[in-house]
Amino acid sequence: MKSIANAGAPDHAGIRPESWHETKSQPTAFFRQRRGEAWKPDVTLTSEQIQQQMNMDLDWMTRHASTQRDRLVLMILRETGARLSEVLTMTAGGYRKAKDPYQAYITNKGSYGREEKLIRFTPPIEAALVRYVRTERARLDPQGRKRLSQLDDTDPIFLTRRRTAYNRDAFYHNWRKLYAARPPQKEGERKLPSLQYSPHDMRHLRVTVWLANIRKVKDADRAQMLRRCVQRRMAWRDPLTILCYDHSFTEQEDEEVFAGFQQEIERQAEALGAMAPLAMEMQAQAQPSEPQHSAVMLQALADLECWKDEA
Repeated sequence: MKSIANAGAPDHAGIRPESWHETKSQPTAFFRQRRGEAWKPDVTLTSEQIQQQMNMDLDWMTRHASTQRDRLVLMILRETGARLSEVLTMTAGGYRKAKDPYQAYITNKGSYGREEKLIRFTPPIEAALVRYVRTERARLDPQGRKRLSQLDDTDPIFLTRRRTAYNRDAFYHNWRKLYAARPPQKEGERKLPSLQYSPHDMRHLRVTVWLANIRKVKDADRAQMLRRCVQRRMAWRDPLTILCYDHSFTEQEDEEVFAGFQQEIERQAEALGAMAPLAMEMQAQAQPSEPQHSAVMLQALADLECWKDEA
């Protein structure tokens, strides 16, 4: 009760069991409201045409990035499927901890800042990382260090022009400029609706491409092994997350089948619409023509009508 009573006291009062800095570094208790619907990835990413358009855009953005840093961040996001916050907070210690130039440990969602998620680099990424540290980052490093081995474990890999750690807001500022500068589609290409996506969608794109190719593997044992590798690389805490992508593929396939069914109905309706005038003409020819009455008969009918009026 005494600790609770002194919880709001300032540090200089000396009556709190821990400093405010220590308090803020600890996770706080909270409750989370349940979602109305279970999370599922964007179904549009299962379309090969959408994947091709996104890859073309990302290729252009990677080539035209204004700095080696942004080019490297985009490459890591695309190839590893890591989250943006995880990539931007990568440290020299996390890179050395892996003891492999093609791997690095980064923080994971829910790891409370611990570098426990292992990501793997391709040779182009490793070469770009070394080049960035020795050239562009070295010019921004407060001490001018040009080797990863010279950096402290807590030193961030990515720096801003102000020589501070690269953060999400700074990256999004550069992302929006690149995103807006994407070239328009060429003439003759099939027009696609304007794609709207964020850096986080690169994570879902990476998983979707992996799983789409795994679905083409005929060997069931090999396909299952590859799915386990995807699970480890994405470091999903819930093993059922991968099933959400399976449901997205199934939903997309169902929609494609239904779209074909709808087109078939429309073709049948168009065929019936084209045959309607012919059917009406044939029906008119089949009906007997009205008999032609003589003048005497017409006069008799007129007299009957007058009789009806008088009645």
